[in-house]
Amino acid sequence: MKKSTILLAAAFVVVISIVLSCGMQSREDKVYIINSEYSFAYSFPKKPKLGTNILKVSLFKEHEKVRDLDVAVFYNMPSCSTHRVGKTVAMQLNRDNDYLTPMDFTMRGTWEVTITFKQNDEDLHSEKILVKI
Repeated sequence: MKKSTILLAAAFVVVISIVLSCGMQSREDKVYIINSEYSFAYSFPKKPKLGTNILKVSLFKEHEKVRDLDVAVFYNMPSCSTHRVGKTVAMQLNRDNDYLTPMDFTMRGTWEVTITFKQNDEDLHSEKILVKI
């Protein structure tokens, strides 16, 4: 191999590494603000794929995990209006005070997931996230 080809390949690897480490991180690494009291983080314990996946939401108040709010999720595929759950599904709490719900992704593409937080039947916040399958 020519020296110039090796240098070009090495430069390409460096550029890709920089791009992936700067601003291209998953939104799951973030904490989202609900209001002045609450924040949350979400994750999929396993990389989302076709079929059933578990969405996990952790709710925080003053940096402590809490279970004070009602959390629900609605998801659909914006590019294909026939792929809708059709209703909002309440998330269930586990022993670790995480909110969990199964989600069935039935088609490849980008799915829109709306997580809604309520307190005493009053909407506090909704956050839309995109999930690529």
